[in-house]
Amino acid sequence: MKSVSRLHLVGYFVFITLGINVALLGPSLQTLSLRTGAAIPELGYIFAAMSVGYLASAPVIGSLKSNASLRPLLSATGLILVSLLLFVGATSLWQALFAAFLLGFGQASTQVGFITLIGTSLSTERNASGQLNRINAFYGVGALVGPLLVAVSYRWLGNALPAFWVAIVLDAVMLVVGLLMPLPRTAATSADSSVAEKGKSDLALLRVPAMIALMSMMAVYVGTEVSFSSWATEYTRLGAKVDVAAASLASSTFFCGLALSRYFATLLLARTTPLRALLFMLMVAAVGVGVMLLPGGFLPAMLLGAALVGVGYGPVYPTLVSTAIARFPHAARSVSSMVTSAGSIGAITMPALTGIIIAQPAGLSIAWGGQLAMIGVMLVLLLGMRRTLLAAAE
Repeated sequence: MKSVSRLHLVGYFVFITLGINVALLGPSLQTLSLRTGAAIPELGYIFAAMSVGYLASAPVIGSLKSNASLRPLLSATGLILVSLLLFVGATSLWQALFAAFLLGFGQASTQVGFITLIGTSLSTERNASGQLNRINAFYGVGALVGPLLVAVSYRWLGNALPAFWVAIVLDAVMLVVGLLMPLPRTAATSADSSVAEKGKSDLALLRVPAMIALMSMMAVYVGTEVSFSSWATEYTRLGAKVDVAAASLASSTFFCGLALSRYFATLLLARTTPLRALLFMLMVAAVGVGVMLLPGGFLPAMLLGAALVGVGYGPVYPTLVSTAIARFPHAARSVSSMVTSAGSIGAITMPALTGIIIAQPAGLSIAWGGQLAMIGVMLVLLLGMRRTLLAAAE
């Protein structure tokens, strides 16, 4: 019990730090623009570069075969440190883009390493999905803290650099933790362990229908979630006709809902199956989008809708990862990487498409109608993979 509590504390710290790393970039664009000479719209490409880094990490992670190879993943925070230092010293757009690529690569590797370690260690515990949800909830806490650090940095020194230095210190501590954490011992106990026993490539997993379904679901979910969080402020600004300061509350309420939902998802998952829980939560998200689409542009209603979307989306990511690990325990690291990388495909494509749509006449309603459509796609995918979700819960 004591070791599990320590593992939870490590998970909380790791996910807070990972959330801060990413969330401080958006509010820091003004500082990065002044230091690099690039226009803010040009700097928007750093988010695409970061997603490419996430995607590029997948084959590297998959090439690591032994359990001991978790160590490089747990220590991949070193790449994050390098990327943040590059951001601090960047004087050109290309340096910022390279820093973003390294950040995505390092974030993905570190996240997969710690999720695999924690998920494998908790796999024999009751309500493992709920516990992993609670740990992932702290990513939302970090996503809230990051912009606050930037705001304080601007108030104190007129730029965002102090926030980067805080993140650098936290990542240095996380690097030490990754180097010192004991590695778990795992055994191939799944009915699908023959894939590993026969020495087949991890690419064989791509022929397993359950794996294809999990990756498809993650791609749609991450793309939809990132689209919402990226454009909620602009949607609210235009829809409610308010300034950016007021509209940005939509992103804040979204991340509050996301963090709280993940933290308390263990209560829901202890009382029902992952399938029913995810179906219910996605319907909550659909209600939230519907509230934001109500005519009139009433700001409190939009903020309530954003919070409901966060609540609905909260348990989806960690539950899918936990399901993948439970379904393929012999290849926990590989499936964590593949599922996470599938999400990057959605993150690269869907937010950019949403931005294009919002810029068109009547684009606001079309873009948020697209959110409802993607929730519908996720509901269909969940129903199609119900056997996988039920098998993983046994």
